[in-house]
Amino acid sequence: MVDLADIVRGEIGQYVQRRGLTSEQRKGVDDIMCCRTEAMGSVAQWCDKCDAEYWLYRSCRNRSCPSCGSEARQAWLHARRQEILAVPYLQIVFTTPQELNVIALHCPKVFYGALIHAAGQAVIDVGWSQRHARLGCLVHLQTWGQTMPLHPHAHCVVPCGGFSEDGSQWVSFEPHDLSARALSNRFRLLLCKAIRDAVRWGKLGGLPGTVSVEQLLASVATREWPVHAKPPFGGVERLLGYLSAIHPSCGHHQ
Repeated sequence: MVDLADIVRGEIGQYVQRRGLTSEQRKGVDDIMCCRTEAMGSVAQWCDKCDAEYWLYRSCRNRSCPSCGSEARQAWLHARRQEILAVPYLQIVFTTPQELNVIALHCPKVFYGALIHAAGQAVIDVGWSQRHARLGCLVHLQTWGQTMPLHPHAHCVVPCGGFSEDGSQWVSFEPHDLSARALSNRFRLLLCKAIRDAVRWGKLGGLPGTVSVEQLLASVATREWPVHAKPPFGGVERLLGYLSAIHPSCGHHQ
């Protein structure tokens, strides 16, 4: 049976010639090709029944490896399913303008951390200002589009309800009751502020000297950033299943 490692071994040379690889992508490719092979080394095991010794090749444990990631995905999905409430759900997708991709490329840890926090906080802030409810959400970061261009965006899984200020009542709302425009405006404000703070604290030193962060932010500050807020197609369990297949370790609760 052909698996992903076999396909990568056969096609990676031509792919690299056409598209190239980042250092992180190269590590992922190398790990997948070497996973559970002699290159990863081996470890001794003993049979529970006959106590015979045998050897197993080590796994790469790279989150992009389907052989290593399936158990983690199932565990993540099981845990999330235990948290589902008996209420309607909303899927909110926050997308950053492509002008900011240069920051994502050169300072990914700072940029993606700010994106995750801004998306979750935007949901919380708009939920309170518009519905007077203390909302919670699961924020799931994605960095690539379906055809593999750099496309930073965050999926938020949001129950249509939250607690009142004193925590004594459940405040429900309909999926269309949260304004996509208000979410977009709040997300834009929070992320731009986080990027400016990162500049002030010297956290964007990895950017090329030719990049002006203020010019980048000025070019997108008055534009409407895409935000889609709709009930998840097929229900919340199907949405969680989709997200579990794409690096569940990136999920973040707020």
